[in-house]
Amino acid sequence: MITLRNAIDEITKTVRETSKTQVGGPFGAFVYKTISKDENDEYIEVIATGTNRVTDSHDPTAHAEIVAIRNACKVLNTYDLSDYSIYATGFPCPMCMGAIIWAGIKNAVYSQTLEDADNIGFKDREMYEGVFSRYIDNNNFISVSRIPNAELDDIYNSYKK
Repeated sequence: MITLRNAIDEITKTVRETSKTQVGGPFGAFVYKTISKDENDEYIEVIATGTNRVTDSHDPTAHAEIVAIRNACKVLNTYDLSDYSIYATGFPCPMCMGAIIWAGIKNAVYSQTLEDADNIGFKDREMYEGVFSRYIDNNNFISVSRIPNAELDDIYNSYKK
């Protein structure tokens, strides 16, 4: 059992390394289960992690969130992740948000915004304007919250260069 903050720090280190190789950009995710919370921390069990593998696997669906979901489903031997949450370094793209919803995950936590992704050349925000805005804005399917991460700001900016 570790804290959510410690798990975020670990995936951030992993993303820093993988983004240097240009394998898949500054994107990482993990599926987790909350064990307990107190006023200072959330204690979790990380079920599975994933980083973006689009370019090295030649698979446009191999986004970090989907890789983490696939890995978690294998570990748990299920397709139903309704008792779990997901953390992603960036706000999930429409495809990943769809996968999160299909997996039954009710809580998604992220660091970088759609604007951050837009600033490094990704067009997720444009897709949201036409596809998912009504579901997320009204929280019909999922609760979405943000934990800013200054280190990921640096990683995103380095990736842009």
